[in-house]
Amino acid sequence: MNRISGTITKLVATAFWGVALVAAFATTTPRPWLLATVGIGLGCLSGHFRSRAIEAGTRTRSINAFGWLCGIGLLVLAMAIAEDMFIGAWAASLAGYLFADGLCSFPAVRPKERQGT
Repeated sequence: MNRISGTITKLVATAFWGVALVAAFATTTPRPWLLATVGIGLGCLSGHFRSRAIEAGTRTRSINAFGWLCGIGLLVLAMAIAEDMFIGAWAASLAGYLFADGLCSFPAVRPKERQGT
């Protein structure tokens, strides 16, 4: 896979998670504001860490583990806060997490491709 297709794949995946966030948020009543905000906040944190790892040229294995832990933590939080609508609330928070992670880590991917490394 060449570098341009890697960027396009990252862009398409981020756009998909943005659409999934809007869809999950729109179909869940009452709206999961708190869980979506927590998911987006954790996604920004994870994206920042992923961006730093990409710029340093190190592996992102620990960031992937952090992502799995966030997904499980958001599921537990959704079950605790929104018992009657936890699937929709979890979907909104996880999609928000993945969308913010993709947005925050995308700037590190582009300069890496321009350098040719």
